[in-house]
Amino acid sequence: MLRLFTRFYVLMVIPVLALFVFFNPAGWVLERTGHDTFMEQMEGIFTLIEDELRQHPQNQWPAVIDDLKPVFTFDINIAKVDDLELSSFDKSRLRRNRNIVKLNRRATIYEMVDNSDYALWIGSDVTEEEGDSNYMQGPLYLLNRRLMALPEAQWPTLAKSLNQRVKLGIQLLRRDQLSADIRANPRLDRNKSVEEKLEKGLYNIYSPTPNKDWVWKFGPIDERKLNRQIEIANWVLPALTLALANLLLVLAAWREIRRLRKASRQFGEGELNTRVSLGKHAALKPLADTFNQMAERIQHQVESQRELTNAVSHELRTPLSRMRFGLEMLATTEHPEDRQRFHQSLDHDMEELEQLVDEILTHSRFDRPSEIRSMDKLPILPWLQTFLADFSCAPFDIPVHFDEQDTNNALQAAFDERALSRALTNLLSNACRHAASRVEISVASGNKRVCVHVDDDGPGIAKSNRERIFEPFTRLDQSRDRESGGYGLGLAIVARIAAWHGGAVAVFDSPLGGARFTFCLPGGSRK
Repeated sequence: MLRLFTRFYVLMVIPVLALFVFFNPAGWVLERTGHDTFMEQMEGIFTLIEDELRQHPQNQWPAVIDDLKPVFTFDINIAKVDDLELSSFDKSRLRRNRNIVKLNRRATIYEMVDNSDYALWIGSDVTEEEGDSNYMQGPLYLLNRRLMALPEAQWPTLAKSLNQRVKLGIQLLRRDQLSADIRANPRLDRNKSVEEKLEKGLYNIYSPTPNKDWVWKFGPIDERKLNRQIEIANWVLPALTLALANLLLVLAAWREIRRLRKASRQFGEGELNTRVSLGKHAALKPLADTFNQMAERIQHQVESQRELTNAVSHELRTPLSRMRFGLEMLATTEHPEDRQRFHQSLDHDMEELEQLVDEILTHSRFDRPSEIRSMDKLPILPWLQTFLADFSCAPFDIPVHFDEQDTNNALQAAFDERALSRALTNLLSNACRHAASRVEISVASGNKRVCVHVDDDGPGIAKSNRERIFEPFTRLDQSRDRESGGYGLGLAIVARIAAWHGGAVAVFDSPLGGARFTFCLPGGSRK
């Protein structure tokens, strides 16, 4: 679950960070939708600069712009279109549309100068508050130069003409026409501009002229549309990015959920070999792994139970047939000796059935792994000696071999006493049945395991049968028939008990010449 939520939040954060680090959403949107807005604001400034350029030959235009740069608070430049650092596509757009807007962190507005191959461009930061009065410093310089070239009496006429051509909302007012607050503002006396905010994004600018009795008024300058576009760009585009990222995550998770649902349906319909295959980076990979583990266990248990049921049916058939025959004979005979003999035979068959049921129940009880961590660690050697004291393997004595460092209760392991007692009983009984003259037990430890070896000097077990011998109801040869070898569940129970502890059991060649059964428990340690 943590993996799914981690992926969800990563897909939320990374796209937004990438959007702002490698990409300017405001610039991208404004470059495509804000062209008219920028041109409305800058067209008047372009007109003033172009009026200044037309007073000089074209070959002097770069020098004129260089002279004007110090008085402008934003960048102005001029160059021939072919010399611009623009793509051929943008150059073609510039020649066709006469102006283009390029935005990244800065807004750059290009405009062709009429009747020339020159393009003038202005660059400013799109995040600045363009309502700052210093914004008009350059245009004001050009306007005041125009005033100084004329007698004061012609100033109103010039202002009226400029207002019609230059889209800056230009008015030339006498100072006594201003409101009291603007007229009394000391900035005008220091040849500084004064900004009058009407509302957010809407303002007037009042700037001084060479004659303090006259004041330029620019406005109202409306930036509300531009601010609204910037705000939309900075909020809507990240939101769309988040929505797209989440949609991709949901679609990927939905595909994984569909696979899980399909596998669950197939498994529920009896296709026990169904598994879910997801990529190692899939969000639901842990859930798929858990499903596969569950399916593996269930399939194993179902197949095990099916095999056990078939084997039990086979094993029950013989004693039941004998019992049926005995009952039929009891019904037909009148001789006391025969009736007693048939009663004894039936008692023997009943005992055989009880033993078989007990073995089957024991085998089933260890069908699933235990919680080995909940078991206490016990000294293995004292427990083993106590167990052997109660175990009879006549006519053999069973010596126990171990390392000297494992004395004094040093070697410990976590195990269930009753389960381990049953496993060793089956192993020793098997060894005592087939040994010629010797049965021995040895204990060894290593790799965080404790292993108990049961050796005999009997005929041993062929390598081809060493895995099959632990399967239920397996009897290898005539020497291991029901009279001498039981039902073939003893070693299967040992294997189940070993797996129940999280350990293992295996058979090898014994140093004594017969078979060595090795029963290993995990978590062995020394004090």
